[in-house]
Amino acid sequence: MKNSTILKASLAGLLFMFSISVSYAQEVTSTSGYYPSSAEYYESLPVLTITPQSRSLTLPPAVDNSTKPYFPQKDNSNVLYVYHQKTTAACQSVATVWNTFTYEINRLRNVTSNLQETRYVPNFSFNHLNHGFADWQGYTSLEKVQKFLKETGGMSDAEFDGPGENDILDLWRWPTGYDLYYNAIKNKLHHVERIDMSLPSGYNGEPDVIARLESNLDNMKHYLYDHGIEDADNGGVITFGVNFETALKSLVYPSAHAGELVMTNLNYCHPGGHALTIVGYNDSIMYDWGGNYHLEWCEKWQKYDTIPDPDGIICNTCDNNHDGIIDMQDWETGAVKVYNSYGTGHDYNGYKWMMYSTLPFRRPAGLQWWGGHELYTLTPKASFNPAILLKVKIEANKRDDLRFGCGSTPLANYTAPVGSLNYYTGYSFDGGPFPIQGKDKNGNYLNGPIEVMFDYSYFYWNTDVGKVFFINENTGTEVGQIKYLALVDYRWNEVFELPYDQSMPFNIGNPTAAGIEYDLIPHETPIVDNLTFEANMVSRFSPKVDNSSTLTII
Repeated sequence: MKNSTILKASLAGLLFMFSISVSYAQEVTSTSGYYPSSAEYYESLPVLTITPQSRSLTLPPAVDNSTKPYFPQKDNSNVLYVYHQKTTAACQSVATVWNTFTYEINRLRNVTSNLQETRYVPNFSFNHLNHGFADWQGYTSLEKVQKFLKETGGMSDAEFDGPGENDILDLWRWPTGYDLYYNAIKNKLHHVERIDMSLPSGYNGEPDVIARLESNLDNMKHYLYDHGIEDADNGGVITFGVNFETALKSLVYPSAHAGELVMTNLNYCHPGGHALTIVGYNDSIMYDWGGNYHLEWCEKWQKYDTIPDPDGIICNTCDNNHDGIIDMQDWETGAVKVYNSYGTGHDYNGYKWMMYSTLPFRRPAGLQWWGGHELYTLTPKASFNPAILLKVKIEANKRDDLRFGCGSTPLANYTAPVGSLNYYTGYSFDGGPFPIQGKDKNGNYLNGPIEVMFDYSYFYWNTDVGKVFFINENTGTEVGQIKYLALVDYRWNEVFELPYDQSMPFNIGNPTAAGIEYDLIPHETPIVDNLTFEANMVSRFSPKVDNSSTLTII
């Protein structure tokens, strides 16, 4: 750790801790255990696109990426490691982190997923987002898990568990150790794309909507085959959030994979969300699920539903669901392969098929919270070198009262952050009524401070700042303390740690902010223009002044 000399240009800009005013909204819970992502977030994401070269390739009739070495496998073997979430509501983290993120980051790094060091645990995100609950009340959303991976990163099985086997019932512990968080930050999610299979309000079989659905399904299949970028040896996997499921049926000959299980249509009368992982597709899956129908009373929506019944014919061009429209929702051939999160004893060895007809989604009238299928492709960073991190040692007795974030100012002499504050997902009243480290899987409280690192540069990448702020907020009555706070800059091939200039620990406020002056004198190239320093400056390395330039200190 290198500590460079700090040069003060003036006596202004001393470090302060002070109160600021912020507001936040209370979220609405979902009784399904699955909380849909916000419509605003979902619609802000770009829709999956594929290259013209990929589109020109002829797709094979079937793809299965669970056979690739990047999908989680047992230690030192090629046996699939199908995760079991047990009685928890951890499906979002299992599908997103354990399955999709593990696969995609290891594909980019060309390493197998059969070691603790190369599998990424769902507990790290789930434990930060489950509100201290184990069952459905530990709801979260795919949106929050994705944001957590972008901001904080993924922690490996080896670092979360040590030599022990991962157990999802270890669901309240926050690991402690600066190195653990630094290493997790190096495993970042880069960007997310969505696959749009939505049906607009008032849809009545418009040709452009039908064409969009079929085109986006084709894009999905290309992504599963070659990532949409001509990587035919290594297709991708997809995180799939579904708000309505229905009973499984057994596939029968002449369908491919006869004897395996398939979901043929969605029962909108029984909402119950879940997150799964799409690993492939098969165009030769077929099931006669519609053509006839019967009416069934739906207590949920207080109306009769049209329930499809088989008619003895496999048909893609029949009105199998009796909605008066012939589209993908009527198809009786083709399905995606999805892995569940209840071990190999669930579904069919841990997976099932879902007909292409289940992918389009129209929200039923009366649904009070935003609901719809969510299909996401995740692209991690193959490598990531942290820039500026905040190194914090925190002691607190009730972490669900706490929220942590960061802010900045353009000059070092400001006493409060400028502009909006940025709060870290998973550290925003999410952790349950436990001490800051939580509880172990046996229910024992883990007392004492936690050592954690926050990625400041995630919110302020390549931003010229004068003062860096750590924001902490406490909405409860329990008093906590920040035992240590420092800015750590990993740029320019050295580690530069600048502690908060405070001799005594300070209480977690409601809210408070601690500022560290970090207005750097330019040093990467010679200073050739006149500069005026209006506040304290930090000098690192050996800044050079050329061209008879003048530095003025006010």
